[in-house]
Amino acid sequence: MTIQAPPRPPSRPPGPGGPRRPSVAIDPRLRQRRIEVIREQGRRRLRILIAVVSVVVAVGLTWVVIESPMYDVDHIRVSGAVHTSTSAIDAASGIRRRDALLFADLGAATRGIEALPWVERAVVHKVFPGTVTIAVTERVPVAWVRTSPSSVALLDASGRVLGAEPVAPAGAIEVAGLGAIPTPGRSVANAFVVRALTRLRPSLSARVASATWAAGELTLHLAGGPEVRLGPPDQLDAKSDSAEVVLARSEAAHAAYVDVRVPAAPVTG
Repeated sequence: MTIQAPPRPPSRPPGPGGPRRPSVAIDPRLRQRRIEVIREQGRRRLRILIAVVSVVVAVGLTWVVIESPMYDVDHIRVSGAVHTSTSAIDAASGIRRRDALLFADLGAATRGIEALPWVERAVVHKVFPGTVTIAVTERVPVAWVRTSPSSVALLDASGRVLGAEPVAPAGAIEVAGLGAIPTPGRSVANAFVVRALTRLRPSLSARVASATWAAGELTLHLAGGPEVRLGPPDQLDAKSDSAEVVLARSEAAHAAYVDVRVPAAPVTG
């Protein structure tokens, strides 16, 4: 009697990845950790996406604000200018109507305006939505030089040439001997002479009609009085005081000059 072995069940063909491996149970804590890592990666991608969108929106809003006519320069308001025209100040500022107010360069505008001959100081502000204000302080002429029979050049206290006028302003002192007069906005070569005139005692300065600079010495010509020989423009307080003491004496009315080059030992003649 022959005993036959039971037939084997047909073997399952291997899958695409080869024979299947027996499944292994995963620790629940490890599975939870993997889930948290995946969630954190998702949150990080979401944060990056939000940041990118925020930047794009901010850039877009900025562009809209800049390009919006509401924030263009519509008005340029100038105050304080008497000898300088508004058009000259506008041009020197470099700010143009329809420029983006946000990007108006106030520093460059200030420097440009203060380079104008008459302007001593300029204050430039933005006033939203569409205005630029420019407040100007102009220089004061203290001296003048005759440049032609019908024209005089005005100088401020620093020796800066302000411009030409047909008539000298009241209170300014005529100065001779300064040499060539440069173009407006530049200073004369002997600017220290003009500065010296502004450092005289006010009571003496008020009497000076003109002054002459020659051979390194400064001479004052008084209105209705003698000339005052100061010599080099130094020790001006002492020389002013000495001249006033001598001019107060009765004999000074008949003197042709008062020499205070040595202030402690004045001489009249």
